[in-house]
Amino acid sequence: MRSTVPLRHKLIAVVVAAATACGLYAFLLYREAQLASAASLSFDSAAAQQLDPNTARALHPAVVLGQSILSDSFVATLILHADLAEPSTAHAIGEFRTRVELTQPSAGVLWIRYRDPDPGQAVATANAVAQALTGWAPPTTGTSAPAAPAALSARSMSVTK
Repeated sequence: MRSTVPLRHKLIAVVVAAATACGLYAFLLYREAQLASAASLSFDSAAAQQLDPNTARALHPAVVLGQSILSDSFVATLILHADLAEPSTAHAIGEFRTRVELTQPSAGVLWIRYRDPDPGQAVATANAVAQALTGWAPPTTGTSAPAAPAALSARSMSVTK
């Protein structure tokens, strides 16, 4: 028995179904990107160079400095803010690192992005990371050397969603 629906209508239905699937995929991808929150910090390259002379030679010195500050022991203090349900601290640190992203859009700016399914949690964690980075101070030695200037400072703790 032959179908009563013309071939042209079948092709149109396939095209509409494919367009709907692509639109749904793009929507879900866009929604996931929206669940990332970013905090913006100012970066002083001269102060960073005093902390570590190799930082100035990097392509993105603010990112290099931020990543060097985010050691495992430092991140272990931040995972409490991230509300990660991981069985061990090592797994939680790994999960935290997959969700946090440091970028340097311009010479004097460091962006901290954090992805979480809960937008409020993403904002809170991005803010906690930004506050921790701005509050970081290099370890002191036994000698009383002058304090190094802060290379990262709060530019705007306004976190964007």
